[in-house]
Parts: sequence; structure tokens; C-alpha cells
Amino acid sequence: MHKLLIFYLAFVAFNVEALIYKYEYEGNTLNLVKGNGEYGDTVTGYSGSMLIDENLLPGGSLANTSVSFLARSTWGWGSGNEQELLEEGYAIETQIGVLLKSSHVDGLVAFDIHPIPGEVEASINFTTDDNRNIISWFTSYTDGYNPDGNTGSNGDWEVYEWGDEYYAPPGIWSAPAVVPIPGTLWLLSTAGLAIIFGIRQRFRLKSHSLNCKHQLQKAFYPMKKRCFA
Repeated sequence: MHKLLIFYLAFVAFNVEALIYKYEYEGNTLNLVKGNGEYGDTVTGYSGSMLIDENLLPGGSLANTSVSFLARSTWGWGSGNEQELLEEGYAIETQIGVLLKSSHVDGLVAFDIHPIPGEVEASINFTTDDNRNIISWFTSYTDGYNPDGNTGSNGDWEVYEWGDEYYAPPGIWSAPAVVPIPGTLWLLSTAGLAIIFGIRQRFRLKSHSLNCKHQLQKAFYPMKKRCFA
């Protein structure tokens, strides 16, 4: 029975497929290409990361696919009364915050390349290869104030309402990294303990068997001497 339990825990733990992937984006410094440069000739480029639960995507996979997310902030609606918007059905609760009902964010667990859902509407679109690497993308941000902008395969932009525009060559997406799921970690640790427990039990049983054999030999030896003397 112990062997069956140990085998089952080990099989389940080591065959749990992690479905959450992390992508990191590192953009280049944005350079002034139009306007007077109220914030200077350069501004900090875009950078950050996003987490995606592959299992929640419509297609169920991040490999060789095109993915789109739309996140519309509740900012500006009902004076920021998110609870009222939720009760009236104008907003939904998502893993990245309370968004307008028109948002579509299935699978998007976190996104901090531009503040979401803080006062912004974001459209996130990308295409991947067979290894889940992002090979093309276009993401636009419309802020409640300033700036608006986008990141994409053709470069990154940041635009201010008074006319300043900044541009940078496209940044780099990291390869997708698997994010450990708490349940998976628990299974792995349980399986590890079960395997250790099984090895110890087997060793104890073997030791006990050898000890019993030794005791029997000790008890039988005087009798053997008397019988064959």
C-alpha cells in the first residue's frame, strides 16, 4: 500500500504541467523626435513584465498563436465608485483589478509594462512561435492624462498632449519562464517526502529482517553444536 501511495504522489507531482508563464520586456531609452522636449531630449523607455495563464486562453496554448487582451480602466466612470459599477454590471473583477465590462482579459494574470488598470486603456497583442517566444507585438496605451504611447515590433512611442513625441527602436522580450504554481510546489514537496519516507521504511524493514535472521542464527547455533557433536 505504501509503495502504491508513494508511486502515485511522485507520478502526479512530476507530471503536473505548469501553465503560468512570465514574459519580461526591456525597452530602449526614448528620444525626442518632435516638439520642444518639456521633459528633456530623452525619457525612460518601457520595461516590465506580464504573467499569462495559458490554461485560460481561448486556444489553451501560448505556442504558435496570436493573443489579444483589452483592459479598460474604470477610471472616469461613476467618480471611481468601483463597487457601484460592479453592482450595476458595468464593471468586472479580474486578476489585474476592476475593469469595465467591455474588457477582455482571459488569461492575463499580471501586467506592469504600463500601469493597468490605473487610468489607462490598454490593447495588448502579440504572436508567438512554437516555443512560446514573442516574435511580433503591438501594445497601445491611452492614459487618462499623459502620456499615450505604444510598444511594438516597429518601435516604441510616447506622445504628450502638448505635442512632444519620443521614439525608440523596439525592445526585447525575454523567453517565457515557467512560474511555479503553489499547488505544484506542494505536490513536489509531498512527493519528495513520500519518496524519502518510502526509502527509510524499506531500509528499516530490511534492517529488521537482517536482525531477525541474525537472532535466529544465534539461537540455532548451540543446538547445531549439540546435534553434531
